[in-house]
Amino acid sequence: MLTTILLTIALPVGRIDTRVREFLLPNGLLCITYVDSSAPVVSVSAYYRIGSYHDLPGKTGLSHMLEHMTFKRTDIYRPGDFDRILDSVGANNNGFTSTFYTGYYEEFSSDRWELGLKLEAARMSRCQFLESDFRSEHQVVAEERRLQDNRPTSVFWERLDAVVFLANPQRNPTIGWPDDVARFTVEDVRDWYHRYYNPANAILVVAGLIDPQNVKNKIEKCFGRIRGKQTPLFDAYSLEPEQFGERRITIQQRVSQPMLVIAFHSPGFRDSTEIVGDVVAAVLGRGRLSRLYRRLVTDRGLCTWTSCWNSVQRDPGAIYIAAQAKIVSDI
Repeated sequence: MLTTILLTIALPVGRIDTRVREFLLPNGLLCITYVDSSAPVVSVSAYYRIGSYHDLPGKTGLSHMLEHMTFKRTDIYRPGDFDRILDSVGANNNGFTSTFYTGYYEEFSSDRWELGLKLEAARMSRCQFLESDFRSEHQVVAEERRLQDNRPTSVFWERLDAVVFLANPQRNPTIGWPDDVARFTVEDVRDWYHRYYNPANAILVVAGLIDPQNVKNKIEKCFGRIRGKQTPLFDAYSLEPEQFGERRITIQQRVSQPMLVIAFHSPGFRDSTEIVGDVVAAVLGRGRLSRLYRRLVTDRGLCTWTSCWNSVQRDPGAIYIAAQAKIVSDI
């Protein structure tokens, strides 16, 4: 007997520009909604315009330390409660710090997403920073820093970026330099939070199986009363000095395969609207059909792996060309 099973998948309806809406609350919070009916889930995300790029000299990694602390304590959750509250409704969540921003997200079944708004509103305006909470979380971050120092590849990339950029803050690791991390205080974290965590310095995104008008009403209810203030952000776009010659760094570590990376400065978005750097990187080293892979791996067998990418976010960055040399046994 032949049995036929028909599967029906609900796909998003309409062009993407009809499913995306933006609105700005009076307190400066930029809100974006995106309708996607392909699955009965909703994602709530909050992004703050603060990252390792904005960390002050001597306090590198402070934005990352603050990210950890925002999970600890507010007026509606205590240490450990944040994850327990979300686990109880089957939600997934995480936070991350990058060069130019810090982000948080929660993923829910489509009938429970409003909890995400309540938690993110509390994170935005009502975090509490106790010395006892800070001491325990500072140890966690310090251990993350030690793990970085024990990974040869992490050490390599940190040192390389510190040579590629002499002045631009992109030279600093997101987690911070070891001595800076060791000196963090709870006052540092508290001041950083009050300076940058507010609606006028944030973007809220709700995406999934939603009714945009209902979402707007809920956002206004949860976030509308939070006070916003404009926060000037440091801009180092043109700070990097001109390079007059090759800069070289050699890292000696016990690794199974040596790696070579060559970096060339690449213009930022204010200097070029073209995507030339991305195209060049793709042709040179993206995938097994790229020129570098075919020449060095497939044809000549000198390397086991090659890659090339254009790392430009907001400021000028660099095109990185990387290769792992093939070790030939003498036996």
